[in-house]
Amino acid sequence: MTKHRLGFLWRSLLCGVCLAGLCSLTAPLQAQDGWDDEEEMTEGEDTMVEMVPWAESERKKEMERKMEDQIRQKRNEYLMIFTSSRVAEQIDNLVRRRFKDPKLGDFSLLRLPGIALDWKKNYNRTPAKSLEEIVEDIRMEAEDEAEARIRPEEQKAQIRAYAEEHFRMAALNERVSLTLRGGKGTSVDVVDKPFRAVNDEYVLLGNRQIIKEDLTPEDQARFYPDINAKMKEDYIVNQTGKVDVEYESTVDRYVYENTARAFRENFYVPDITKATASLRTAKPDFWLPMKDFVEKVRNTLVDRQVEQYKANELPLWMQQQGYFLVDKEDKSGKEWVDEAEKTRRETPPPPTDPNGMGNPMMNNMPPGMGNMPPGMQGRY
Repeated sequence: MTKHRLGFLWRSLLCGVCLAGLCSLTAPLQAQDGWDDEEEMTEGEDTMVEMVPWAESERKKEMERKMEDQIRQKRNEYLMIFTSSRVAEQIDNLVRRRFKDPKLGDFSLLRLPGIALDWKKNYNRTPAKSLEEIVEDIRMEAEDEAEARIRPEEQKAQIRAYAEEHFRMAALNERVSLTLRGGKGTSVDVVDKPFRAVNDEYVLLGNRQIIKEDLTPEDQARFYPDINAKMKEDYIVNQTGKVDVEYESTVDRYVYENTARAFRENFYVPDITKATASLRTAKPDFWLPMKDFVEKVRNTLVDRQVEQYKANELPLWMQQQGYFLVDKEDKSGKEWVDEAEKTRRETPPPPTDPNGMGNPMMNNMPPGMGNMPPGMQGRY
């Protein structure tokens, strides 16, 4: 009878616990003590924030802003160290050493016998003229120089006058002398014979008929107008062309010898990243302002210092700020995360019911409350 009463009490207690659990699950949330609409909304918002992936979270953006600010601060510090004047001194040293740099170029191209660039004095000078303006000025100087030395129009006028005289046609009854080039009388001189007549086949000099083909081209031009005009034109074109070539050569030589000098005097330097750059080249595409070159070298040196900082010192600074370098979730590399994200990734997922079922009323029950005491099982 005692065991029967004890089992009855135990079953009553178990039913009471289950009934209380069922009531707690089905009771309206508004009826719970200390719970209101505002708290409900807040909890929902927090849950949404926690569900945002790290890559899209505000925490990651804040971390990146801190990192970028730190890198920017370091860059400014290096810019203060690598001043333009100090970089100019360094360039002067690299030129003397004929130093070659994969990114900056071959500094030996800035050194030639008899040509010296004053980096310390002119590193910050702004060119007064553009490269195009300098090229135009030098071209005008070259043309003036060639005009003064060659006087091409005067030479061409003399050539035309000579052609008129040299290729003058013989007048009827004018006494002429010539040497035959062909026929039975090859190399025979015809001396001081009067010009009597001419047709398409022969020329009559005195009493002698001379076949046209037996005359040299120059002698034919003395009697035949069409041949005379062509020979005269050919001569003029050929001789005036030589004057033009001489003129252009003089201009080109002046440009070559003086354009590079003008570039240097206007504070330009060769772009030594181009293999064919030279202190003597007259091509403007191979030059840039000395001021820009110094700034380019300066920025490159600063960039290298920043990269060294990012590789060596920035990780330590990030750790001091409470960030951790961990594997990306897709295992494609490393990334920085905060402590909360690191903890989330290291926490294993909660176990799940293999059958997909569970008793929510029994989840919070103390151990042993769901079972009868030993000796009671199987009887009731």
